[in-house]
Amino acid sequence: MTETVDGGYVLVSGDGAKFPNIRLIKLDMDFDTTWTVLFGDAEFDNNPSSIIQTSDGGYLVGGNMRYSPDIDFTLTKINFTGTVEWTKTYGFEGSDEYISGLIETDDNGYMITGSTSVNEGNYRDIYILKTDDEGTVLWDTSYGGSDYDVGFSITAAPDSGYVITGVMKTYGTPGRNLLISKINDNGHIIWQRMLNGYNGRAIPTFDGGYAVVGFDEDYEHTVLVKTDALGNQLWYKEYELDFRNFGQSLAQTGEGGFLIVGGTKISDQLPYWSLQVIKTDANGDI
Repeated sequence: MTETVDGGYVLVSGDGAKFPNIRLIKLDMDFDTTWTVLFGDAEFDNNPSSIIQTSDGGYLVGGNMRYSPDIDFTLTKINFTGTVEWTKTYGFEGSDEYISGLIETDDNGYMITGSTSVNEGNYRDIYILKTDDEGTVLWDTSYGGSDYDVGFSITAAPDSGYVITGVMKTYGTPGRNLLISKINDNGHIIWQRMLNGYNGRAIPTFDGGYAVVGFDEDYEHTVLVKTDALGNQLWYKEYELDFRNFGQSLAQTGEGGFLIVGGTKISDQLPYWSLQVIKTDANGDI
């Protein structure tokens, strides 16, 4: 669920057991339904992955679509009244492409990150795609090693370019590690760093650096990592509220601390997760 500029919310989900459609629901500030729209290709499974509100008041929904045996991803642009304006599909024959994160860029186009298996001999690589305002591809690129490399989120850097977070298992390490990368407007890597943790989403911080929230590979700890402006790790914190824990989203508070939202679970025997909210000071201490 995403808060909208009118004080309401928008909710995206699958529709049906095999998700033949994607459902987008607009709610007002009292959580009453304003409109609902269904879209997708009924012949294939459609799984929503991400949504943003665009500068024109509409919405862009990213999803993954299974074309047996391949998986491609889709972008669907919807206006502020719930009318579908366009849908585009992206992918390569004989490989799987997933979308995990997307943002609108200053030129009113879009930048997407996720993963691809198109590079022969590589299990998965980080995939980045840039489009114009109508979803037409301007350029795309991928990078990674011979193992498992996936982009999870993308955010605009305060100076220029973009910061991508994800997971990488390439450099001979025994497990998967949290990755943060800075790219320029053309997708070329400026720097990349391996951090403690697994999976993550980054935000710029008041001091010009970044904070990354995520979790460890076993979902035992919520993880918060602070870096400088070049992605170098300054400190690392773990939070264990219950048996399983993960951090999903992050904001910096006015006094310089951090607010983390995620999930927690007291036992693997239980089918559900509970909401987890953590507030820290500027040093990551609760």
